[in-house]
Amino acid sequence: MAKKATQLGDQEAMQLFTTDKVPPGFVNVGNELQKLEQRFPHINWDATKPYYAVPAALLQALDRVFGKKCPPNISFDFEAAFADLCKKSNCIGFWFGQPLIFEYLGESVIPFEPIPHDLIAEWHKQNTIASEKEGPPPSEESLRSKIGTTEQAMGEVEIRRQAIFSRLQGYLGWLMTNKTFIDERDELRRKWENRIMKDRAIPTLLIPHSSESLESFGVKKADVTQSEMYESFRTFYQRWCLQGFCTWDLPVPVGPQIPALLKNQWDQLAQMGNYLFLPHSLIVIGEMGLEPMAKSLLEHLAPGHLQEWRRQSLKLKRKPLGSARLGRLFRLNFYWELLKSRVGGNLKGNIGRLEEVLGQFLSPKKPGPEGNRPGLEDVQDLRGFIKSRLAG
Repeated sequence: MAKKATQLGDQEAMQLFTTDKVPPGFVNVGNELQKLEQRFPHINWDATKPYYAVPAALLQALDRVFGKKCPPNISFDFEAAFADLCKKSNCIGFWFGQPLIFEYLGESVIPFEPIPHDLIAEWHKQNTIASEKEGPPPSEESLRSKIGTTEQAMGEVEIRRQAIFSRLQGYLGWLMTNKTFIDERDELRRKWENRIMKDRAIPTLLIPHSSESLESFGVKKADVTQSEMYESFRTFYQRWCLQGFCTWDLPVPVGPQIPALLKNQWDQLAQMGNYLFLPHSLIVIGEMGLEPMAKSLLEHLAPGHLQEWRRQSLKLKRKPLGSARLGRLFRLNFYWELLKSRVGGNLKGNIGRLEEVLGQFLSPKKPGPEGNRPGLEDVQDLRGFIKSRLAG
């Protein structure tokens, strides 16, 4: 039987986020969750399961399509308040009262934010205090210069980050419609669900191999079960190029390691890609053709179960499903299941409207006159594709 929990998370977990000492600009998550609980006492769910926010744009689409005929299970006031809290907390929901951080449900990569000047001044002040016994601290001008150089380099990386984001989001769309992956994930979950509920965390990839180094993670040598669990997850992650799960619904892909791998990552990531070492003597690389070199390596060494993804051979209505559309498929599949969970037993008779809602939410086009349903046909096509893939 699930542990009795408060409305938004069990009390013990929420205490981790409840404190009177919150830095400026941060949200006191525990207090805000408790306020929501008091404000909406009729909202109840099992806090041992992830609870995701319905984004504001999706709520607006629901209101436009359903109006006053919206299923009674959906409380717009609560959903809006909960989505607002998640937005302020930079998360997509909560699990055991802890915020869930996941970036691949957005349309694009989260951009780098410039560092505020008043924060630079505060850093200089703190460095001055800390350095009184160690010599003169760097000047505020020096700090600004270094930060400016860093921000310029970050800006140059931004375009590449978006391309990487789109590709990995597409990979998640392919992954979550791959029946082999789904079956293996479900088997992993069946085997370790009880232990994970006890630990309140799904293991990540970057965990140590040996029992000696496991001790630094709080695992006793005698705890054979936990060591076996870590090894099971490590093998699964390496097979599917993942660094972990945000929740069972949301696998987290491994991205490129830029600028380079750390030593303790080599063994963990060796089976998921290839290394390309560049000596300083080749610092001028414009004529080296690095992209073809890397592509050739990946094409020849990619494992068989990933070849369908590598070749981008999936088609819908005889047209290739590229990364962008597979990324949309990933978002559609997640938010379809989320709306189903909110609507509950009222799904019958509402499928067409929910498809219209998601069409508006995922389409860049705005809804126009009556009869104009942006994105509806694409949603229906993608849902049919998902069903056929998972049925096979």
